[in-house]
Amino acid sequence: MDRFTLWLEGFADAWRAGDPDAVAELFAPGATYRDAPFAEPLEGLEAIRAYWAEGVRHSRRDVEFRAEALAATADGGIANWRAAFTSEPAGHRVDLDGILVVSLDGQGRCTTLREWWHRLEDHG
Repeated sequence: MDRFTLWLEGFADAWRAGDPDAVAELFAPGATYRDAPFAEPLEGLEAIRAYWAEGVRHSRRDVEFRAEALAATADGGIANWRAAFTSEPAGHRVDLDGILVVSLDGQGRCTTLREWWHRLEDHG
């Protein structure tokens, strides 16, 4: 299995578990994470961990996540991902669909992540 697919599986497991520490472990020190095309990138493991800690506070119930690698090289890849969960505390069902582009270092840790995603909420 290629390094990108292994990284993507770790990312999926961390999403499902709602574990900001597990997400941060997938990144190299000094990594950057851009969660939207025009957003300033998060820089470093603490910023990435804090971003995920805030996110999981609002998405802890019944998280589903899957990703499909669209392209992979020795240094990274591109994937389509989908997530669904019930938001906290509002109780709305949320669906996300996104694309991510990842660069990896020699140990298979992410050095840069850029993603584009869309959110759909069912207010029932």
